Amino acid sequence: MRSRPRNVRKTGPDRALTLFAWLAAFLLLLSCLPSRAEDEAVPDIYADSVLASLGLPYARAYALVTAAGVTYVPIPLLGDREYTLRQREGVENTIHVMKDGVYMASATCENQDCVHQGEVTVQNRGTRILGSLIICLPNQVEVALYTFEEMEALLNDAFAASGAREAEE
Repeated sequence: MRSRPRNVRKTGPDRALTLFAWLAAFLLLLSCLPSRAEDEAVPDIYADSVLASLGLPYARAYALVTAAGVTYVPIPLLGDREYTLRQREGVENTIHVMKDGVYMASATCENQDCVHQGEVTVQNRGTRILGSLIICLPNQVEVALYTFEEMEALLNDAFAASGAREAEE
């Protein structure tokens, strides 16, 4: 079979097949994206929220990670993603977040209790023994799940407390 020179334009059936292939690929891609009806609307209160002022996107829930007494920036639960927290001398915890929950994917602790605690979701946290928490005692890691409203209240209280302390000094 002889190949066609590069500077020759496709015509007739070749061009139609190429256009059809591109159209099919585009439609397949569109079918993988969530439809507009499935998207969550961003509430009006988000615009004036502490989370928005921190540059964090709106999410129904957030994971708040604390390790060895240090609390990190809240992680919005927007889809599947893993975060690995590396501490001293090879101590690691990998946290997997999903749109509706969070779980400890792996840890370097000996007992693996944190991994076996399973996932925390907004729906199941009321029925779990540890509620919204996943705790890794050996690695001193805590993961807490908060709704948008709970995270906003927590941050407002924290900023109010730090402002009161600054005023006292």
